[in-house]
Amino acid sequence: MKNWTATDLKHVGKSMAYFLRVHQTGDAAVDAWRRNYPQLEELFEIDGFKEFMEVVASHLRINKYGTC
Repeated sequence: MKNWTATDLKHVGKSMAYFLRVHQTGDAAVDAWRRNYPQLEELFEIDGFKEFMEVVASHLRINKYGTC
């Protein structure tokens, strides 16, 4: 993620919404997001980051339908 501008970071972060819309589960959305932005590998090397993102994505995915 070296040399990324604030605009780059915002674009990649906001793109998670797209992956949540087109994938059936939060886990699948995170995997697709990760594959689409190989620059994120640096973050996924941090212990627990993948699991953290999967929990966030799964919660957001569930809540888009108004249930929990």
